Parts: sequence; structure tokens; C-alpha cells
Amino acid sequence: MQMSMRVKEGLQHIPELDGLRGIAILAVMGFHFSGDTPVYFGKLAAVYWAFFYGGNGVDLFFVLSGFLITSILLHTKESPQYFSSFYARRVLRIFPLYFLAVALFFYVELPWLEHLYGARSTLRSEQIWYWTYLVNWHDTLGNIVGAMGHFWSLAIEEQFYFVWPLAIWLCSRKRVPLLCIGAIVLSTALRLVCDLRGYEVEYIHRATFTRFDTLALGGLLAWIATDEHWMTVAQRCFKFVAPASLVLFAANEFAHAELGRFAGYVTVSYSLMALMCGSLIFYGIAHTGDGTLLAKITRSAFLRNAGKYSYSMYIFHLVAKREAMVPIVNALRGYGLPLSIAIIFGMVVCGLLTYAFALLTWNAFEKHFLKLKDRFPYDLPADTRIATVTTA
Repeated sequence: MQMSMRVKEGLQHIPELDGLRGIAILAVMGFHFSGDTPVYFGKLAAVYWAFFYGGNGVDLFFVLSGFLITSILLHTKESPQYFSSFYARRVLRIFPLYFLAVALFFYVELPWLEHLYGARSTLRSEQIWYWTYLVNWHDTLGNIVGAMGHFWSLAIEEQFYFVWPLAIWLCSRKRVPLLCIGAIVLSTALRLVCDLRGYEVEYIHRATFTRFDTLALGGLLAWIATDEHWMTVAQRCFKFVAPASLVLFAANEFAHAELGRFAGYVTVSYSLMALMCGSLIFYGIAHTGDGTLLAKITRSAFLRNAGKYSYSMYIFHLVAKREAMVPIVNALRGYGLPLSIAIIFGMVVCGLLTYAFALLTWNAFEKHFLKLKDRFPYDLPADTRIATVTTA
């Protein structure tokens, strides 16, 4: 089987996963740029709802992170530098841009906004949550800061990186799927308890233990991708799971629209979304390099470029929205354009601005730290070859 041959050779770069990351960041930006209500879109309300579900691009990011990180951990488990190299390389990939963004917000943008509006913000006293990657827990208490609200997902991923390497290291290879399934079941059960007790949706949305199943599902996919037998089994299941999860998700959303929130709605919605995202990633793994339509789309230069710069785009895209969306929409409205068209045009411009800024930060900042990752190699047995891997 072609897939198993690639796995045996070691970690491989999978271009389709770059494209899926590109889809994820474009979906998230569409969600944030489109505003808070379909009313603004008038007769184009259907366009709004398409963007609304783009918020689930975060789920795709989670499954991707679980897959990619677990792939690395499984293939480097025998290395004496298993922990040291992993954390050093993660720090170089994540910390510089993240802390730059936090510093720019609290020490450049926030003072400017305070000067502009003549009032001192209370946000200064809350910045410790951002510096410590605990902002998702700050948000669950109802203290969401709109300007930095999207950082909750980065906090969850960092918490995942903190505990998952030890969990994988303590497990034998055969027990890794049990670890992943156990994490999925436990996280889903905890989410269901919160759901049935009527917890706020934002609490369930941002609490680490209620979202860990999505990351663990990616970890399970990583283990499956190393075993020829389970890849064959998964390919058979994929034909059923992918369409079934989509149909059930649509039915669950329809029931919610008709009945309002009902017991178990949030749990079912998140679990089915995780399965859909997992199906996309599995498709990318199983069909890498082939001529199927979805594989060709995810290998496109446009999506792969968006995926390459997605980290910076995710961190800074709300800056473009804050600084550019309202002036653009107001200017276009002044020329008599309908509000819906003005918003869509503003979304495109904000997307281009975000991409341009991400391109700048990559070349002027990020790539210089990424070059340092070569100083932290994994010393692996001679029969284990590590090629390039797409990382989050």
C-alpha cells in the first residue's frame, strides 16, 4: 500500500495538509470579518451563514495540530532528545510571534486606543492571562476581550503541547490508540455533563477539557497512519463516517434552529464537527499526491500559501478588521453601494491586508527563528529516517 511505504520511511511532508490549513484560516477570517448578524447582508443572508460556520476552522486547526504533533512524537520517541528537541523546536515556532503580538497589543495598540478615546483601559491588569497562555480560562469566566478573543485557541494548543509529549512517552506504541480514545471519551463526557447542566456555550467552547477530544482525534489519526492494517480499516470506515457526520451535523443544526438549544446539542455539534475535520485530514493523508479533485484543490498554490502563513494570519487578522473594516464599509456606503456588498468588499480587503502583513512578519521575523530549529535535531536510530514534516 502506498501510504504504508511513506510511513515506514519516516515523517513526510504532506502538501494537502498545508492546503487544509489554508482552508482553516480562510474560514476563520471569513467568520470574524463577516460581522455578528445576517441582517447586514440583506438578501445575501445565505452568504453570512456560509461565513458563520467558518468559525469551525478552529476545529480543523485542532485536529491538524493533534495529527502533526503526535506524528512527530511517535517518530522521535526513541530519541534521547525527545523532550528537549521537541520543546525547543515548539518554542521557536510559536513563542516569538505570539509574544510579539501580545506586546504590540498591550504596549502599542492599547495605549494608542486609550489616547484616542481618552480613557484608561482595564485590560492592562488582565494581560497576565495572555503572557501565561491561560487566556482560555480567563474567557470561560465571561471576560472575553474582543480584540484578543481568538487567542483562546492558541492557549488550548499550548496546553496540549505541554502534556501530550509526556503522555505519548509513557505509553507503549500499542497503547497510544487507547490513550487517544480515552482522551476523546473523557473530554466528550465532560462536555456532555457541562452541556446537560446548562453551562454557557462559551465556557464549553473554550475550556481545555471540553475541547481536548478534537486534538486527541488528530493523535489517533497519526497512529493509524503508521499502520498499514488500520489504514485499510480506516479507509473502509471513511466512506461511511464522512457523509454520516455531515448529514447528522446538518440535522443537529436544523433541530437547534427550530427548537433552540436542547440537551446535548453542543456536545453532539462539536463531536460531529471533529469527525468531519478528521475525515478531511484522513482524506488528505490517504490521497496525498493523487489526482482526486479534493487532493488537487488542497495542493493548489493559493491554499498552500495561505496555510504557510496561517499562524501569523490567525494572530493578526483581527487587527486588520479593527483598523480597516469600518472605514472601508463607510467609504463604500458613501458611494451608494449596498451594505452587504460593502461588507463583502471590506472582507476581501481585510483578507489581503492580513496576508500582506503575514508575509512581512514571516520574512522579517518568523523565518529567522525557524532556522534555529536545525540546532535541535533528534538523534534517531540509523534505520529511522526523518524527512520534512508539515508542522503547525
